[in-house]
Amino acid sequence: MDRLFEIAVKMGLGAKTGIDLGGEQAGLVPTKKWKADTLKENWYLGDTYHYGIGQGYLLTTPLQVNEWTSIIASGGDLNEPHLLKSKEQTAKSKEILSKKTINLIRQGMIESCSTGGVAWPLFDFKVNNPKLKIDGKNIMEVKEASSSAKAQDLRKVAVACKTGTAQHGGEETKPHAWITLFAPAYNPEIVVTVLKEESGEGSNEAAPIAKKILEKYFSR
Repeated sequence: MDRLFEIAVKMGLGAKTGIDLGGEQAGLVPTKKWKADTLKENWYLGDTYHYGIGQGYLLTTPLQVNEWTSIIASGGDLNEPHLLKSKEQTAKSKEILSKKTINLIRQGMIESCSTGGVAWPLFDFKVNNPKLKIDGKNIMEVKEASSSAKAQDLRKVAVACKTGTAQHGGEETKPHAWITLFAPAYNPEIVVTVLKEESGEGSNEAAPIAKKILEKYFSR
């Protein structure tokens, strides 16, 4: 539990990101002391299990999820987010995770977006843009493309993602649908995080929205 808390804080959970926008919330990273002081209850092993999958008492914002997704995409750095490109990028922390850990998480996120994973709308993600340079890793040729000029313009883009289905309220309340992703998977240009409240599963509700954003971005 203490180790989970330590890493969560390093990755920016439970604190404002510092974006140049008013009204930001810090969220909550629960601890044994927090539960004892607030709820007057002991911490149980089940609390740790819930915490480990991002549920239980943990509270986070879409911006925070986007920020720690960016840690994986950037190779381990936690950067302060800004609304304008003209703002100078500031690294709040560097090399939070080892390259070995980042590679492991990236591979899991790639498999999550691949056939057999959970984010079915992003399986075999393709766009129509012949200007994307094929490198066999980030941008790939669509082998099943026909001989037509339009089909030959298709490119497959490697995507790394994780869906989320956050339970809240009572049994009749639909969960919050989440997805966070970056692409191309090995040389990221864009990080996308989508939260669709009280709508259902992340793969069914949030992933199609994220797909539209990726289609727009990689078709330019």
